[in-house]
Amino acid sequence: MLYVFLVLALLASCALTWAASGFATLHALWQVPVFFAGSFLALVLLFLLVVLVSCLFVDPKKLLEKPSGYFRFLLNEFCRIALALGGVHVNVTGLEKVPRESRFLLVSNHRFAFDPLVFYSSMPWADLAFLSKKENFSIFVVAQIMREVLCLPVDRNNDRESLKSILKAIQFIKDDKASIAVFPEGRTNRTADPLLPYRSGVFKIAQKANVPIVICSLIFCCIRRFFIVVFPISCYDIHNLKCKKERKGVFAIALTNASLPAKRRILKVCVKLFLEQGYKKTTVAEIIQKAEVSNSSFQNIFRAKDGVLTELVGFMFSNQFSAARQAAGTKLSPVFVYAIETALQITLTELNENLREIYIEAYSQREASEYIFRETARELYQIFGPYQPSLTAQDFYTLEFGSAGLMRGYMAHPCDETLTLEQKLEAFLSLSLRGYCVPEDELQKVLQFIAGMDIRAISEKVMQDLFQALAMRYDFTLPETV
Repeated sequence: MLYVFLVLALLASCALTWAASGFATLHALWQVPVFFAGSFLALVLLFLLVVLVSCLFVDPKKLLEKPSGYFRFLLNEFCRIALALGGVHVNVTGLEKVPRESRFLLVSNHRFAFDPLVFYSSMPWADLAFLSKKENFSIFVVAQIMREVLCLPVDRNNDRESLKSILKAIQFIKDDKASIAVFPEGRTNRTADPLLPYRSGVFKIAQKANVPIVICSLIFCCIRRFFIVVFPISCYDIHNLKCKKERKGVFAIALTNASLPAKRRILKVCVKLFLEQGYKKTTVAEIIQKAEVSNSSFQNIFRAKDGVLTELVGFMFSNQFSAARQAAGTKLSPVFVYAIETALQITLTELNENLREIYIEAYSQREASEYIFRETARELYQIFGPYQPSLTAQDFYTLEFGSAGLMRGYMAHPCDETLTLEQKLEAFLSLSLRGYCVPEDELQKVLQFIAGMDIRAISEKVMQDLFQALAMRYDFTLPETV
């Protein structure tokens, strides 16, 4: 497109010069570069106008299942024009090693905000779809184009939503809709270090989709505005990445245990064992052995098992509230969100005994329970503050001691023929909502709403999503029996 614009601008400048003076004198030749620059600028502006108008008809919040060839063409050409007008020169090495007949996962360092432009201009045939921070999907034009080429948002503060994007990326590769590109560092590297700490979870995409990993090194020289893009596809050690095995067309790359920081190894082992065999049956000696750390290292990082429990609880509670908000939607009041979240938590303990044990220990251990009190009190103040305007945030922190005791008591007593799940949920919600001065008529509406939900089916899905999110976050695999 850029060369087409140059040719059209040249033809237009000659035609305009001929129309203006007919090349009657040598002095008329100065009009050629002026008309050329004006014509080229007009074509570029026309192209940008087409892009803007096209984006007006795209919903930036809608997840698409099929890529748009039209928008991908616009994106590729825009990247070429933008780099050319910006005076950026791109030198690509090793592009011939990139698979052209199959999908792949592109992994690169992140040096500059406009790094994706370099890849789209260098390999337009690859049908790349980037995993990008969700904030980019609120920028006009950028959001619309990213949606149309199947780019996916990553919420760095919500692991549940990030997992959904990763699973969708795996599906796009398997369905041959796009190759996925990621920056594992998670943000642009503005330091002198060659790489920032990276998130190994993105490599799960290639593992689950069974595609090659294209590892790219991006070098940016700001003085000459010069990019060097290197595509070295091979099995070799690169920043603690080691190839486990090689098979036809696939390079399986994973973090070795020795390369993981000690804290992450401990968390990986603990979370897996807690879910497989329970909190109490997991011993510190077993954790130390499987995490390949010394006893002193474990104590320096976590002191005891309850330190690990606090980390796990923080992740689990963030997923719970996210699931509750999703189930409640935007039309229901915050009281319904609280009811759904607590109902989900109680039901989860009925579905899995190891989860029951984790929750009960979390409400019992001092450090983990303090985290629950603080985080829940913030939610309570936002939800029930309007019902008791005279109370402060500290007052709700104090009230949470009582509601947390109720929660622990109901979770600890398994359902049986004398106490069904429905009875347990109604009893807990009646006590807690009356304690927070919710009007009786609203309380009855909440109880009816919860009774009308298939809370077991919803909780089952939440539990499976939680297990998937934990496995993805801490890089392990759970047996199907868990």
